[in-house]
Amino acid sequence: MADDKKKLIGIGAVSFLSAILVARYLHKQLAILHLRHQIKTKWVGNEAFDQIKLIGRIQLELDKYKPMKFYYKIKAPEEYKVVRRVFDPFTEDNSRAMFITHLSPTHNLIFNKYWVSPYHVLIITKEFVVQNTPLTFEDFVETLKVMKALKGFAFFNSGPKAGASQTHKHIQAIPYNSYPNSKIPIDVLIGDKKGEYFSLPQFKFQHLFFQFNKQTMKQITRNKFKEVASTLQEIYKTCLKKLNNEDLAKEYNIILTNRWLVMVLRSAELTEHKIKINAMGFTGSFLIDQKEVPKLISEDPFSILAQVSYPLHHLHPY
Repeated sequence: MADDKKKLIGIGAVSFLSAILVARYLHKQLAILHLRHQIKTKWVGNEAFDQIKLIGRIQLELDKYKPMKFYYKIKAPEEYKVVRRVFDPFTEDNSRAMFITHLSPTHNLIFNKYWVSPYHVLIITKEFVVQNTPLTFEDFVETLKVMKALKGFAFFNSGPKAGASQTHKHIQAIPYNSYPNSKIPIDVLIGDKKGEYFSLPQFKFQHLFFQFNKQTMKQITRNKFKEVASTLQEIYKTCLKKLNNEDLAKEYNIILTNRWLVMVLRSAELTEHKIKINAMGFTGSFLIDQKEVPKLISEDPFSILAQVSYPLHHLHPY
């Protein structure tokens, strides 16, 4: 009888703990669903947007890079507009029309006023923090929440050379379905390198990838954002160290997906043809003016990216 009683107590304790874990998961899942609902609801009918006007798209497939395809979004010639100069467009007053929600005591979520894909959002710090300061644990936690709600990926431009247009710290996120088949173009070149730092042979410039191991990917699936954020912060610091950029002297781009992270060091904002490149270019997607089409589609896309990055020489082995 005593043994049976102990077994029942043990079973009861396990069931109780299981119920707590399930409740925690459901709470996180409901929070993500609520955030997704907020994004979609506030997107509809928002007249504050000033979309970059797209007049065409080009899909480019090169034999030597198959099965990867490159995507060029063609924008209309920019019109001159009278714009009221605002030092910080991300203050609560200046971003009111684009506001979605308070993510945490440290971060807000707003729409990107100049979006090129639906549901293009910005994770911004509530207080003014300079864009080129190191990414923090809190930055990663809030970004992971938004990625999950959007079913998307995130990217960061650390300064003007990396394509940042604002000095207030912000991370951008876009749904995967912005791309055909809901896949980032560069993803097809990444094999199975779980838990490893690696470089792509096609990227002939200073960069570093890390593909998450099974444990981290499982934590992402289970909404364990704090655990994943701790891992990401270590990966981020290691990338900076391996790329000899711990002092942040060189600007950089980061792309973060649910499978991998990549960091690319940036030497310039503009290509030889004066095309502005931000982190999106390293996904295999470019935003260009109509007049630039003939020059660019005849050029190797990876050579375009190399023009705004640091060459591989003088870099220590990974």
